[in-house]
Amino acid sequence: MTSTEIDGTEVLVDPKDTSRIGRLEEGYTLVELVLVVTLMGILAAFTIPRFFSKDVFEERGFFEESLAAVRYAQKLAIVSGCDIHVRFNSTGYSVGQWAVCVPANHTNPVTAVARPGGGPFTNSAPDSVTVGNRAFYFDKIGRPRRDDANGTLIVNPTDLVITIGSRLIQVEPETGFTRLP
Repeated sequence: MTSTEIDGTEVLVDPKDTSRIGRLEEGYTLVELVLVVTLMGILAAFTIPRFFSKDVFEERGFFEESLAAVRYAQKLAIVSGCDIHVRFNSTGYSVGQWAVCVPANHTNPVTAVARPGGGPFTNSAPDSVTVGNRAFYFDKIGRPRRDDANGTLIVNPTDLVITIGSRLIQVEPETGFTRLP
């Protein structure tokens, strides 16, 4: 005889006894396991696609990359002392620099700035992401200016809102600080 504790009481169990009295029953039946696995499969088939839409991840990724590109453009303008051009349109974004680094002389074509890891600092928007049109440049002290012949300072904050899908990037007029509104 061996003793086993059940619900706080000690019970003597004969290992040769095949009756149900005194035996501990552990585990699940095969029917219970199959039923749980089937229900979890049905639940997963209907709920997982709602949580994992590829479009949401693509939009967020392109937004974060665009935010980093604008911040990099401002820092590059300050460090290099050259005007750095930023353009957003329906196809994506680009960060560029005029061929001749002379402030306010924007008659030369804009060439793409190289990424720190190599390649041009441009990217196309994913098909599911809409991008608003916006073009400006940062001067040598990091202030945003209009992309026109005069290159006037942008003073209206709404002129510096970049729309990427359902998200917005705000560039501050006086400082060029880039933030989320």
